[in-house]
Amino acid sequence: MAFSRVLHLYAASVAALLLCSCVNFIQSPSDVFGPVALLEPTPSAARDFGGMVSDVPLAVLRPRSAADVAQMLTALSSAATPRAAVAARGAGHSLHGQAQARDGIVVETRALPRAVDVVADGGGVP
Repeated sequence: MAFSRVLHLYAASVAALLLCSCVNFIQSPSDVFGPVALLEPTPSAARDFGGMVSDVPLAVLRPRSAADVAQMLTALSSAATPRAAVAARGAGHSLHGQAQARDGIVVETRALPRAVDVVADGGGVP
């Protein structure tokens, strides 16, 4: 295994453990992210569509539901420290690094369900 890959895996693990240990009831990253949802950075997560910016994240989250995203954001907002940058990435078509998070977490949304209910402000179920 290449040294840089080992370094990225180590950094992602440390960041996730630091993030999760700040919330008392969380014992490990898998308590928040599930056993396989928090992965090592992929080359695609470090590139933008325009090829102008390359920022390597510490970790890539591939949620399968809105609940996965909510758990991650809850863990991040509950932690006193450290703070981590979070970027949402869909098909990767940002032109200048908007879907990248240097030393943070990229949330790849491709695995989320395609159908989305949009409710107008003030609408919804009574």
